[in-house]
Amino acid sequence: MVRVILLAMLWLTGSAALGSEYRLWLSVSPSGSGVVQAELGMPLTVWLHYQGPADLDRIRTDPWEREFFVDRGYAKRQANTQQLRLRVTPRRTGELDLPALRLGGAQSQPLRVQAEPAREAGQQLTPTWRVSHSQAWQGEEIRAVLALTIPRAARLTVVPPVMTDARVDALPPRVRRLDDQRVEYHFAWLLRPRAAGQTVINAPVLRYLHEGVPRRRFHFPDHRVNVRALPAYVTPTVPIGALSGGQNGAPIIAIGVPAPQLLAALQRTGLQGSVAATRDGNTGTHSQARVHGGWSEQQPQGLVYFDPTAGRLRALHPTSPAAPWPVWLSAGVAIMIGGVWLFSARHRLIRRWQLLHYRRRLTRRLWQAADARAAIAALLEEPLPGASQAPRTLGDWLTGYAAAGARPPATSRTAVQALMHAGYGFGSWDRTRSHNLAKTL
Repeated sequence: MVRVILLAMLWLTGSAALGSEYRLWLSVSPSGSGVVQAELGMPLTVWLHYQGPADLDRIRTDPWEREFFVDRGYAKRQANTQQLRLRVTPRRTGELDLPALRLGGAQSQPLRVQAEPAREAGQQLTPTWRVSHSQAWQGEEIRAVLALTIPRAARLTVVPPVMTDARVDALPPRVRRLDDQRVEYHFAWLLRPRAAGQTVINAPVLRYLHEGVPRRRFHFPDHRVNVRALPAYVTPTVPIGALSGGQNGAPIIAIGVPAPQLLAALQRTGLQGSVAATRDGNTGTHSQARVHGGWSEQQPQGLVYFDPTAGRLRALHPTSPAAPWPVWLSAGVAIMIGGVWLFSARHRLIRRWQLLHYRRRLTRRLWQAADARAAIAALLEEPLPGASQAPRTLGDWLTGYAAAGARPPATSRTAVQALMHAGYGFGSWDRTRSHNLAKTL
C-alpha cells in the first residue's frame, strides 16, 4: 500500500513539472516564413525569447559562430519573458543553419538562412579569403590573402587577422584600377606560428564605405591550422623556408628571418647572392635570398636551412663564387659605348653650356633695359659664345647668335630690327619692348 502511494506522488510531481514547461524560441526581423534571406556584409536581427528561471544573458551562441559572426546585445525582461537581440552576419554564401540553442531546460527551434552575395551600385561584391596552409611547421610562413573588387566611388578598410602565439606581418596593400568603374583591393599577411598544436587564424574584418559612410562589414570563416613541432636539432638560428628555382637559374629561398641575418649567413658560407625584405629594408620581417653562381645541395657545408616540404635540413654550397660573366661583359660594353659618345660630343656639350649661361646674362640685362640705348648695349657689349670679341652691329649679333647654335625665331629677328630702327631715332622703345625681346631669345 505504501509503495502504491509513493508511485502516485511521483506521477503527480512529474505531471506538475510538465505543466510548468520552460520555453525558448526565435523570431527574425524582418519576419518571414520558410528560409530566411540574408546578404554578405549585412547583419540579420534575431530575437531570442525565453520563459524560465535562467538568465538569458548567459546563453551560449557557440553553435552559431562557425557560420555567422554574432554581435550580442543585452537581455531585457517584459512581464515573464526575457528577450535578447542578436545581430548575426553570414561568413559565406549558400544555405546556412542556425542550430538550436539550449538554456535552463528549454531549446529553441533551428533556423535556415539563405546567404546571398552582396550587391552595391548594381555590382556584385564577392570577397575572396584564402590561407596558404592548413598544416605548417613552427616558424614556417603562412600567407593569408583577402581580395575584393568594388566600385571606384567606394573604399575599404580592414582589421587584420589574429593568430594566437604567432607573428603577424602585413604586406603593403595593393590597389589596382580595372576600368573606369571598378577597383580591386588586395590585402596580404604573413603569419609565423611560434607554438606547436592546433590553432585558429581569426579571419580579418573588411569594412565597405561609400562616400565615407560605412555600408557593410564583411566577416569570413576562421581557419584552423595544425602546427607541427620542429625537430630538436633545428636551432633558433636555422632559417625555415622553401627553395624555388632550378639548377639552371638562380635559386630563391623565401624564409622568415631578418634580412641582415640572412645576408650574414650567405657571406659566411661564401655564396654569392643578394637579400631583399618584402616589408622594409630595416626590419626585414620577410626575407628572400637570391643565390647567384654555382650551388649544390649535396654538400654538407653551406647555407643550412630547414625545408618544410621535405621536413629536414638542407644546405646550399657555393661551387662558383664568380658572378656570371655575361653580366660583366654587358656592363663593360655599355660603359665603353657611353664613353665614346661623351668624348665625341664634348665640344657640342661645352658650347651648349656656354650658350645657356650667355642667355641668362643677356635676359637679365634686357629685363633692366629702359630704353633703346640700354637694350643695344646689352646685345653688343659682350662676346657671343665661341667668339673672341663682341659684335659691332645688331646684324653681326644676329649672325653670331645663330652661329652659336641658338637659331633665333622670326619674332626675335623682328624685335632686333625694331630695336635697330629705334636706335637711329625712327621708332620708340621702352621697358616693355625690352621684356618682349628677352622672352623671344
